[in-house]
Amino acid sequence: MKVIKNIIAFISVFLMVLSGLLAQTPKWFVPFPNPGEVNYYYEISDPANIKFRMFERPPKWYADDVVTPCMIENKTRELNDGEYLWQLGEEHVHLNKSGSVYTLEEAEIKDPFLGRNCVMHFPQNNVVINDMSSMPSYSVLVTDIEIEYDVAELPEDLFHVLSTSEVRKLKVFSEATIVFEREGNSRFHSPYDIHSCLNLRVKETFVPKSFSITDTGVWEALDTGTSSQLLDYFKQTERSRLMFYDNALKRTVGSISLDNEDDKLYTGGHFIHGEKSPKLSQCNFQDGSIYVFPNPSFGAFNIRFYGYPEGTYKLNIHNIIGKIIYTYELDVLDGHNVPVSIPNISKGTYIYSIVNARGEKLQTKRLLIMGL
Repeated sequence: MKVIKNIIAFISVFLMVLSGLLAQTPKWFVPFPNPGEVNYYYEISDPANIKFRMFERPPKWYADDVVTPCMIENKTRELNDGEYLWQLGEEHVHLNKSGSVYTLEEAEIKDPFLGRNCVMHFPQNNVVINDMSSMPSYSVLVTDIEIEYDVAELPEDLFHVLSTSEVRKLKVFSEATIVFEREGNSRFHSPYDIHSCLNLRVKETFVPKSFSITDTGVWEALDTGTSSQLLDYFKQTERSRLMFYDNALKRTVGSISLDNEDDKLYTGGHFIHGEKSPKLSQCNFQDGSIYVFPNPSFGAFNIRFYGYPEGTYKLNIHNIIGKIIYTYELDVLDGHNVPVSIPNISKGTYIYSIVNARGEKLQTKRLLIMGL
């Protein structure tokens, strides 16, 4: 009888522990600043210049020789009681707070499938945290995401798939699987700071499941034929990044995007600094802005367009007396880099002009070329 009682007690304890584990909802690490904090986000536009030194102790990531077009204000503010807005340039993330717990409501950001503006809805009200030190060593979050697009802003060939009716919006129902894995400590070197950091590797997989459309505000499931065509554009997508969290500052200070096939290849990233850079302007997303960087350069640079229609533009390089010596066509997507390389150009001062399809000059400024 005593043995049976011990077995029953053991089973009871096991079931209690198991139910506790099942009740623990995986938390989503989201690097929003604490309300009231303001810092500045700098995109790494030349990730090939990031260096990793594995055998240094601790391992070190060097992003201190990278370039960025402009700086973006990064802040979280309270809208109403329990409602918060994380603002990072054009990207807005809406959070709800109950007690000390934040949940994710919706986000106006670039989507994972096309890199286009969208509104993401999170129907499962996922719990989010911004303190990496409280993340477990390994966790997996599986959640549903609804991604909403204005049809008029979709790529032209995709727009034509939906143009048989007066469709105003498209919604993609997708499943996201997010794997969080702690990777110990490192040093992260940005152009402004050296940080002692916790590392978190994040791998996200997005799988489209179904589509809905609306022209009146009432959502209707898309027919099977058109859904099949859309799956040629909305394909399963994976992306990985390494995030750096400063133990002393208690905030994220940077990230590096990793190639899906080879995680030693870096495809992007950012660093965060507590103050404005005296050498960079703040990114202007609303009025239409063009950034040429780095400038000076050795003849290879990037052009970034904000607030201009997508399409083909022209870059003219003039010598000091105004003669056009180079012309390039630029295929422009809003908020994307257009790389330019001018071979065999001599050291000196030039003038560049950027012209739209109607021949109107949008910007004319100096271009400085350094010698090797």
